[in-house]
Amino acid sequence: MRFKALCLAAIVFSLMAVSAIHAQRTIVASADSLVSAGLQRAKAEGKTLFLDFRASWCGPCLELQRFLSSETAGPIIENHFVVVPITLWERENNARLNNPGGEQLLKRFGGGDSIPFYVLVDASGQKILDDDGFPGGSFQIDDFIQKLAKGAPRLSAANRETLFEEAASMTRKRVWVAPPPAFRYGQISPTGRYLAFGHGDEGLGLHDFVAGLDRRLGKDVPQSAPVFSRDGRRVAYSARTSDGGLDVRIANVSGPASAPTVVASDRAATRLEPLGWIADGKALLVMSESAAGAGTRVITVTLEGGAIRERYAFPGSVERAVLSADGNQLAVEMSPRSGSAGSMLTMPVPAGEPTPAVANLDGGHVIGWSADSAYVLFYRARPAKLTFHVVDMRDGKKRAVTQVASEDGTTGQFTPIGLMDNGTLYYRLDSRTTSRPSIWILNNLFPDPAKK
Repeated sequence: MRFKALCLAAIVFSLMAVSAIHAQRTIVASADSLVSAGLQRAKAEGKTLFLDFRASWCGPCLELQRFLSSETAGPIIENHFVVVPITLWERENNARLNNPGGEQLLKRFGGGDSIPFYVLVDASGQKILDDDGFPGGSFQIDDFIQKLAKGAPRLSAANRETLFEEAASMTRKRVWVAPPPAFRYGQISPTGRYLAFGHGDEGLGLHDFVAGLDRRLGKDVPQSAPVFSRDGRRVAYSARTSDGGLDVRIANVSGPASAPTVVASDRAATRLEPLGWIADGKALLVMSESAAGAGTRVITVTLEGGAIRERYAFPGSVERAVLSADGNQLAVEMSPRSGSAGSMLTMPVPAGEPTPAVANLDGGHVIGWSADSAYVLFYRARPAKLTFHVVDMRDGKKRAVTQVASEDGTTGQFTPIGLMDNGTLYYRLDSRTTSRPSIWILNNLFPDPAKK
């Protein structure tokens, strides 16, 4: 009797295991099958197919997903579209969520290396339009709603206004509250997954927005904002040495834990601040100052051998400088102390003549470049209000300055900490009501270059 019971239990367990394995193999449909089923439904219901390429770690993807299924926008979207989510580029434990063939489908529809990416397809399978990102400023929201209307001709004016208001209410979101001790400086990675920051007096910290975990990359506190490599696997930062000098160090974000590598040292420097990685990833652009009033140098430091070469020299003090994503453009903010009233210049890298971009930043600062190096984002700190502006610098020439968004300036101290490739701004807010700083995002502040 005991033998029979054991056999029966074994059979039941085997059936459960086979069922579980079968479920794992069949639970995630292929991207092509999802499109086929979606088109059949769209044709039967007289709707447009909305393909939404997404990943669970992608903040703007989640914003678009939340918009499409929100209590206000969801019913309108459902009346006009068949939304088909395509999951791709999931990492680590979530890789099983990827729809097979998702990346190939993305490329077939004209997608690149950024998500969210959405495509509107008519019931016959013809692409109507595509776009990426989730809208941020009001002009981007308006463009987004116009695209939805193009895919859904029966969308009424009242529905368009409702969708606009819903999207506008979602452009700002708090994503993290920093634990004590409060961090110093900070920089977001290109994909928005990691935040590198000075963790009080405990060294260089790293917050993983996907895993929700913090860890320490180095024991020395950064003396300026860390900067990520283009692949997000390394971070460069400035650290104080025991004899009072400064180092530029590189810490690994991924892979086995290891001590940071020193790539440059200057015992006489009062400032040694990495600005970004040169396009080929083999050198860093670094800002250096050695004494008050002696001006500012911008140098390149090779990662192998530490060779230093001066690129630019400024007689006045530079408040901030930001390297473009491709490593070919530099936006330089001259300090008000240098007699320039907080102006901004742009210049090509590794060498070239500067181009005046903004004569007066009005107490604000330069934030960063768009992924294609066509626009520079900055903000102005006006009484009780922050206004965000982009400078059109296509072909290295200043064309126009446009305000793209505004924020209430009375809620606390605003500090930008970086831009994702898709234009999402991460910033730190030190609230007047709490001692713990928080991290917020503003979505897609750059215009579409194809429309300009």
